[in-house]
Amino acid sequence: MQVDDLSKKLIATGYVDLFMRTNDNAINEIWANSNYQEELHAIVADDTAPGLARFLASEILFYKDVSFPSSEKEKEMIAKIYVDALSNSGTINGNIWGLPGSTGVAGEHMLKADKEENIGLLKQQLNNQQPVLYDGSRDATFGNGYQYRVKDIAAFYLGILLNLPYKVLSKPAERDEAIQQLKENL
Repeated sequence: MQVDDLSKKLIATGYVDLFMRTNDNAINEIWANSNYQEELHAIVADDTAPGLARFLASEILFYKDVSFPSSEKEKEMIAKIYVDALSNSGTINGNIWGLPGSTGVAGEHMLKADKEENIGLLKQQLNNQQPVLYDGSRDATFGNGYQYRVKDIAAFYLGILLNLPYKVLSKPAERDEAIQQLKENL
């Protein structure tokens, strides 16, 4: 299988079937093929590959390879891949980023990327009004009730990266004021 074929397979399988089912069959099937392991790295490195394929390949590598990302170049690429995923309304749903105040799995992975690259890219998202929607029960109640947007998630992760306190505010207008203060202090 070639990289383009694996990219298509990742996109067709999707995040839910790869990571949110009760078994690891889809991931294990991909990981069992030693060619796929190299191709996953190639997809991550290919800035012309679809963003979703790069994100899913990265997630599989984080899941299966404790040394990933292993180079500064990979860490820089991961920052771009994850902030791009976040900037598209979270790509999958808000659950993978967590609720502001607690990190999600994708957010934890993003924090392993190059810090300076992350900061620069997340700052660019502080005006992104796109809603981030949550699935399920508890997360959906809070996340959708608070009407979280990409900029709220970006501000939360910037706070972590810059070691700044983050106060969970329930109203978008309150968060807009806090984000404006953050932008003025950057």
